[in-house]
Amino acid sequence: MLLLQIALSAAFAQDVTGGAAPPFNVQTLRPSGDSHEFFRVVDSDMPTERFSAFGMFQYAARPLEYTYFDGRTVSVAGDLLQLDGALNVRMRDLRVSLAVPVLLRSFGGEIPASSGVGDLSLDAKWRIRNAGEQGMGVAVVARRTFRTSTLPEGLSASQGNWDLVFAGDYRAKPNVGLSVNLGAANQPTVELEGATWGSYVYGQLGFDVKASEEIGFVGEVHVARVAASGTWRSEALIGANFRKGRGLVVRPGVAFALGDAVGTPIFRGILAFGYDPLPVNARVDTPVGSMTGPTQNIVSPVGIVATPVPRYPQQMTLPLLLRPQIPSVPEAR
Repeated sequence: MLLLQIALSAAFAQDVTGGAAPPFNVQTLRPSGDSHEFFRVVDSDMPTERFSAFGMFQYAARPLEYTYFDGRTVSVAGDLLQLDGALNVRMRDLRVSLAVPVLLRSFGGEIPASSGVGDLSLDAKWRIRNAGEQGMGVAVVARRTFRTSTLPEGLSASQGNWDLVFAGDYRAKPNVGLSVNLGAANQPTVELEGATWGSYVYGQLGFDVKASEEIGFVGEVHVARVAASGTWRSEALIGANFRKGRGLVVRPGVAFALGDAVGTPIFRGILAFGYDPLPVNARVDTPVGSMTGPTQNIVSPVGIVATPVPRYPQQMTLPLLLRPQIPSVPEAR
């Protein structure tokens, strides 16, 4: 796959010097779109319902800077404020998604302040194995990006690109999960001053812990290696999930660069939101002592007893019914 990436990208190689804006999109974060926990990491989760929607605001600080030999640093792409929206359609173990990135504003860099629609992408996800039911999940996602942007170079790609990722995830417990991704992305090769941008292979690791049915925490790491130059870029992310009602979810998060690399901002602030009901097998078990659900009246021989109703059917247990004491009868001899 690596040789294929090099062959595909070599035909589009070009040089960019003098701090000019390069003909690729420095915004490298692509939301997973349908994970119940993660921002960027892909897992075997599927939307619970046929249609679902997802949005993510993100602020990226200086994803592309030039540092000259005399020590001067120039921000080519300064600060970016972007909204990524996605509409998902699910058909059993297949999910198709249309993603629309909207750059709300770019400012503070050599690229003129801009706003507009970015490159649309269409991706399909096939779930091979369900972690929620089988403990370990497997999925594959193919994404195709189309050249539809109205934004200047540096904030849009010069051509359509593709992305392929394999995902495996494991739920040690209903409230603890781990996901691993291996992927490859095709990009045009661009020679910068002291750096090369192009097709790359990448890995992602995600870890999530649910504190309750409404609150969870995640950690993610993204590492990529550019095929043409062998350079690396990496980014770490931490965040939280807050759920309310049947399907409303809000996810704040922050990300930091783990080193200097093209397309890796020094800081990224994220606020994701969407309509994402959880499937029954993804819900966290509630300890018996902490049930706060409604009560139901159980008729017993001693009268009506109010008994807490567990939140979900799989947690239901038979209530303990009080019974009158019946005196024992001596055995006839």
